[in-house]
Amino acid sequence: MKKEVMTEYEAEEFLRAYIPIAKRQLVKNSDEIRIKAPLVLKICSPDLVHKSDIGGVQIVKKERDIEESFAELVRISVKHKLRLRGVIAQEFYEGEEIASVETIVGDGM
Repeated sequence: MKKEVMTEYEAEEFLRAYIPIAKRQLVKNSDEIRIKAPLVLKICSPDLVHKSDIGGVQIVKKERDIEESFAELVRISVKHKLRLRGVIAQEFYEGEEIASVETIVGDGM
């Protein structure tokens, strides 16, 4: 049985029972986004672990830039032949507004 890497969205669904997670939503098009700028848009694909390596994370500071940033993430996904599950739209916190911990969980199997 082939194992897949859990997407960020799937991992956060699990973790939210234990730790606070920034408000986010998984969307298929930019019109579905209900989170107001500033926000972060991220590619959601089981084929991509390190999104920032290919430009798969966009910080959007103004509402008017959401559609273009979303379209850019779709273009990147097509270029890299990713199985796109959608785009994660997530609240953006800057500076000392929030304390964060990055956690990497792995399975050596």
